[in-house]
Amino acid sequence: LDAAVKAAAGNLALVEIDTRVKDILVTFTAALREQGIKPLLTDRGRRDALWAGLEAVAANPKFWAELTDQNSANLLQPLVAGLLKGLKSDPTKLLTGPALVEAFRRTLTALGRRGGDWVKTRNAGADIEILVTAALKRASAELAKSIDGENLPEFVERAMLGFLDAVSVSAGQSPDVKKILDTVIEAIKD
Repeated sequence: LDAAVKAAAGNLALVEIDTRVKDILVTFTAALREQGIKPLLTDRGRRDALWAGLEAVAANPKFWAELTDQNSANLLQPLVAGLLKGLKSDPTKLLTGPALVEAFRRTLTALGRRGGDWVKTRNAGADIEILVTAALKRASAELAKSIDGENLPEFVERAMLGFLDAVSVSAGQSPDVKKILDTVIEAIKD
């Protein structure tokens, strides 16, 4: 935690979001200590995941700061919890250690890049869990054909980006999340 705080203090993008870095660190730390995630990462792995989360936040600090704003009812915790619940559902059992850290970083970065208002207007954590679980189930079917431990984090990221792109196209409507999920998972299988 000390290393993460020092690193955050040295990153101007994180310093600019003020005291919200503390809220983000607390949320990430609590989520990474959950019983389902803890066995998938060593102590060093949890530290690496915390750092990966901070890297994702530094890529778009304004977005992440808005999720911890007092007026937002802390949208960050359910989002991170949903993401990690989805990642721990991995039927391939390849998302442990560095692969889990990389998948965590990539999906958080994708959310910060394209999550926009969608994340702020609904229970995105539940949708993200469904998406990641469905993507990993699809990846399991492609194991040893086109998916392995090296490209699995990228596969999950592509599913996230495809989903967020599809949701942004349907902005202003109430998107059929299940239909979008099915379309995205089918599109990224190749």
